[in-house]
Amino acid sequence: MLAPRPVALGPKLAKAAGLLGVLLAVVLGGPLVEGALLSEAGPPVQVAPDVRLAPLSGWRLAAAQGGARPALLTRGSGNLAVLEAATGGDTAALLGAYLRERLNPASADLLVGDVEPVLAAGVVAARVAYRGQFDAADRRGALAGELTALVSPAGTGVVFDAWAMADTYPYERQDAAAMIAHAQVR
Repeated sequence: MLAPRPVALGPKLAKAAGLLGVLLAVVLGGPLVEGALLSEAGPPVQVAPDVRLAPLSGWRLAAAQGGARPALLTRGSGNLAVLEAATGGDTAALLGAYLRERLNPASADLLVGDVEPVLAAGVVAARVAYRGQFDAADRRGALAGELTALVSPAGTGVVFDAWAMADTYPYERQDAAAMIAHAQVR
């Protein structure tokens, strides 16, 4: 009887098997890595008098709100400013005031998209995307971002301003949206 001989994989078949292994690791491992990155890094932090937010992995509170200066969370090039403001219960007015008083003066060519309703902190909020060349103390360069404004049932008005360099904002957007969606507002 003939004994079975081990079959050697040819170099092309070995390369194909290696490539298949890498593809499987990326496809199956991607959701696992994304889940780990979108997990809360710790307990919620008080960012403004009536606003608590749970930073995601890698995000840190750089400054809590101080008077008219918003709280700021950062990670790499990503930023999330949180400003609790007095409001008459009108989300659109809150959003418009933030654009007029904070973003318009900081950018000579501010472009603002359409307002869209979103769910944030358990209430219906208004979100608008923006892009522009900024030259202000807290932001410089070609930036893109989104404003989310809401008024809680108790009447607390909050504006969330997420931004980063225009070419990296799409990567930061999901984190900012997740933190805003789960924010606690009194």
